[in-house]
Amino acid sequence: MNLSTLRKVIITLNQIMNYAVRHRYVEFNPVNQEAACRLENVIFEKSDSKTVAK
Repeated sequence: MNLSTLRKVIITLNQIMNYAVRHRYVEFNPVNQEAACRLENVIFEKSDSKTVAK
C-alpha cells in the first residue's frame, strides 16, 4: 500500500470516527493523529522492502 493511500484511509476513518463520537455512537475516537503518526513510523521505518514492525 502506498503512503498516500494509507494516509487517505486513516484520514477518512478519522472523520468517520469523529462523526460517531459527536453523535455518541462511540465514547472515544481510537483513530487520532498520534496513532496515525506511530503507524506511519512503524510501517515505513525503512525505505527498502524489508520493513520490520517494532
